[in-house]
Amino acid sequence: MSANESQSTQTNGPETLTQPSTSRNLVQAPGTAACGPAIPNSAAATTAPPNLPILIWNYTEDDFKDIFATWGRYSTPELVISSPFYTKTVVMTDPAARRKFSENKDILTREVHAVHPVPREELQDMGPNCLHHLGEQLEEERWYLDRDPAFNARLKETLARIDDALEFVFRVQFPGSRLFSSRGPTEL
Repeated sequence: MSANESQSTQTNGPETLTQPSTSRNLVQAPGTAACGPAIPNSAAATTAPPNLPILIWNYTEDDFKDIFATWGRYSTPELVISSPFYTKTVVMTDPAARRKFSENKDILTREVHAVHPVPREELQDMGPNCLHHLGEQLEEERWYLDRDPAFNARLKETLARIDDALEFVFRVQFPGSRLFSSRGPTEL
């Protein structure tokens, strides 16, 4: 195994909260190892997030493109837009991506076209900063005022999935804080 292979973690495979279903390589931050000691034989050991090294988002040119979250029967941008559970949200591009790709420094926003609930792998592919901003924007839009209860339930599920990804995958949210949803973490 080369030095580069040992530095990155390929994240293909079944979807879990400890292994995001994203095709991106997440790179272990230099000088980081598993976070803290394992909790031996207690109830907390089965519910606590795993002890994993800190991972850094690997920015690409795709971090500047608009996002169409396609899934299931919503397999094309046209089908996504025609869904009754569709939202279009404008989010900020990640400042770190703009620093890495200086030729794109003037691209400040991108659009997220989504049918709710957005699948976890689509959310995790956005990266932690874009995902956090998406949660803020969805919450601020107050979609629930204009839509039916079925839409509201789907949007709430998307917000819960955003919280799950920020807490368990990217570990940038304080455990249990649930910034965008009021319920506890989902079980997979």
